[in-house]
Amino acid sequence: MAQIQAFAKRKDVQTVAALLLALAGAIYYLVQAYHYAHTQVSVLDEGAYLLKGFFFVSGDYRPFQEYGFYTNHMPLSFLIPGFVQALVGPGLLTGRYFAILLGLSLLLAIWLTTKRLAGVWWATAVVWAFSLNPALIKAYSVATSQGLGAAMLAGALAFTLGESRSRKSIIVGSVLAGALFITRINLAPVFPLLLLYILWEHGRKTAGIALLSGGLVILIGHALYWPGILQLWATYIPNKLIPYLSNYRLQGGGNPSWAPTVSLSSRFLSLTHGFRYHLTALCSWILASILWITQPRTKTPHKHRIIVFLFVLISVLLIAHAWASLGNDYCVFCFQWYLTFFTPVALVMGAVALSALQGTTKRWQGWLLAAVIILVSTGIGYGAHQSISAWLLRLTIPRIGTFFRTGELLAGYVPLWEFLQNRVGIPYEVSTWLMPTIFGALTGLLVILLAWGLCRLLRAKRPQAGIGFAYSLVYLVLIIAFLLSPTELLSGGFRDNDCSGDVIAAYESAGAYLAEVIPPDSLVYWNGGLSAAPLLYIPDVRIFPPQANDGYSYRRGGDGQLLYKFGLWNDELNAQWRQEADFLLIEGRYYRPDWGGDHFEEIGVTQPVMPCKPDSEIHIFRKITP
Repeated sequence: MAQIQAFAKRKDVQTVAALLLALAGAIYYLVQAYHYAHTQVSVLDEGAYLLKGFFFVSGDYRPFQEYGFYTNHMPLSFLIPGFVQALVGPGLLTGRYFAILLGLSLLLAIWLTTKRLAGVWWATAVVWAFSLNPALIKAYSVATSQGLGAAMLAGALAFTLGESRSRKSIIVGSVLAGALFITRINLAPVFPLLLLYILWEHGRKTAGIALLSGGLVILIGHALYWPGILQLWATYIPNKLIPYLSNYRLQGGGNPSWAPTVSLSSRFLSLTHGFRYHLTALCSWILASILWITQPRTKTPHKHRIIVFLFVLISVLLIAHAWASLGNDYCVFCFQWYLTFFTPVALVMGAVALSALQGTTKRWQGWLLAAVIILVSTGIGYGAHQSISAWLLRLTIPRIGTFFRTGELLAGYVPLWEFLQNRVGIPYEVSTWLMPTIFGALTGLLVILLAWGLCRLLRAKRPQAGIGFAYSLVYLVLIIAFLLSPTELLSGGFRDNDCSGDVIAAYESAGAYLAEVIPPDSLVYWNGGLSAAPLLYIPDVRIFPPQANDGYSYRRGGDGQLLYKFGLWNDELNAQWRQEADFLLIEGRYYRPDWGGDHFEEIGVTQPVMPCKPDSEIHIFRKITP
């Protein structure tokens, strides 16, 4: 028995166990990613990335081309999925399987980084925190740029973070960071911040090499698409800073058809959704940062530099994306999606910081953490009210109303909502968000009490260990967030794009039918759904490029030709294109038998491209030739 215990304590056995557990986490991720790739509806962004990328790589159009596609992101976000489709074949299957491959490479990168900087068991914990987050996996299982950007970011950090990185490795990481700059403009801060870290850690010469290698990628990317790429910068840089950019900014182009006005409560709901779906990552980053800032520094200056860099990087990205979504009306509920660009890095930062912390904590640190946890748990409760309010309000309680009035306790129970409405005077509509919010606050309080009790118990049994309340609280919160992440309360509650049936198979079937009835080189008018991915299945199809972004590139009023020049469209162009097209493709929810008028005849209809939406079939109208 003693020999078995000694064998189990050997470091190499523990390492192998951690590696096997991490591999199991990666396999679990792969199984989920495959399932979600087949059961998520295709959104507008996915169809646009795939369609634009394939047309760009095919040479029919190029990014920022006048009278071409609305190029609202950096070129590589389209070109990379375009190259993959050119190699393997266009379509949703190629795009989503490539997304799964990117997700696995992202998982490998954060595992390698965490293993090197915090140890193999922390790396295993990060893998499982990743694999137990359905919302994150769903985002990385569709062909949007979140998975691509996150994988490139994680790869850049894997090659550059740490004291023992060779110059070759730093060059590779810098090239990736430069390529990331040319992939997503919202991740542009990564490259300059990474350069500052390299300068701090490795000195001027290595930083100069990194600047040259990554900067060259950025310069080439801009040179290839100059000056059209300035259209993108013109949307982000105020005219007062660089007046020259006004030449590349659309002026007098009508009003956007998508211009919602979003209430403050909806913005707060979006904020809480972000924390709800990324709780483990954000809690590990926030709580570890508080401890790191208030604790004595680690004896390893290299880790200190890494932690400071990651803290600044995540802070900058979080603030920028919060402002882009919560501070504007265009896409308020995109906040949860924006977080997927960098929350895996927050997991890495939390692991590195917690593994490097030393010394005992003060009582005030514990209470500071407790206040943060109450605030977060209350917000989580509010954010989950749409998912858990029905369950909470159906809970039954004894008939205590008569007891307070007459002293008698009647038999039976009443639903909580009925008691609140009839006895307390709280309307049902208010209870649907108030009670989950209170539930969140009480849950946070319960966790704090459990951590306090656990701390006292550990101190009684192992007084020499010096385990503080702050550490007990942090680890208990992370364990609970870790375990509850797949549940309805947290990440498991994200089901916005879930669909019954096999979406990829439905697209493949519909695409095959479109290719059968629409001859090559046909000019097609598209109103077949938010995702333009079905157009990828028609050989040598000709399209009207602005339609790839549907109503998000549509303007009310304005000069049609001016709008077309910038990849936009309006009523004038819409009417013109309907007359010019050889075929009209119309989604079921917009279908009318007389949609084609006197000039088009309906010749067929596909099966629904989304099995969960019966009105997602595509009706095909062909121009009547004299």
